Amino acid sequence: MRVADTDIQARRLLAGLVGRGITLSRTPAMHVAEAERQGLSGDYRLLDMDAPENAGLTLAAVLDRAEADGFDGLNVTYPFKIEVIDHLDALSDNARAVGAVNTVVFAEGRRTGHNTDLWGFAESFRRGLPDAETSHVLLLGAGGAGVAVAHALAQSGVSRLSILDSDTGRADALAGALTATPIRPSAPPRWATRPGSSTPTAPTGL
Repeated sequence: MRVADTDIQARRLLAGLVGRGITLSRTPAMHVAEAERQGLSGDYRLLDMDAPENAGLTLAAVLDRAEADGFDGLNVTYPFKIEVIDHLDALSDNARAVGAVNTVVFAEGRRTGHNTDLWGFAESFRRGLPDAETSHVLLLGAGGAGVAVAHALAQSGVSRLSILDSDTGRADALAGALTATPIRPSAPPRWATRPGSSTPTAPTGL
């Protein structure tokens, strides 16, 4: 499906990815290639907080600089998906439900946070793993992506979810946040039976 907005097609877009340890990320090539397929042109830059040129900068400072430099938006990755919320003006419904943001749009002097992890994982799960065992799933990681995936698993028919994270408090918090969904969460995991499926969301699993 190609983008039909002539205003967008007429100008060059500027976007980027902010995170840590992302120097070797393939995200720029992926986004530029997809933009071309959509009939768009643009630049996609890496804003690696571990890079020497960003030493000492805070996330707030990077967001301010990106907005001032004319960025249309940013993707947000580890470890800023939750922290970035404090620096935004508004959240989409998905971002508000998940409590994490992976996309920030700069428009009309406002910053709006979105979460595409939830929909993206749920849709990929539906298409790619229609026969996966969903009675008991192990989630590895309870950070920004983990929170989104947990909600997506709840929407995908998972009955029981065990959550494992090096930060047990974070795992407990996510388990508590899922009590309003049909899923039965537990943290840390203690199994009478081995989980039928596992889903890695921590940086070492991506």
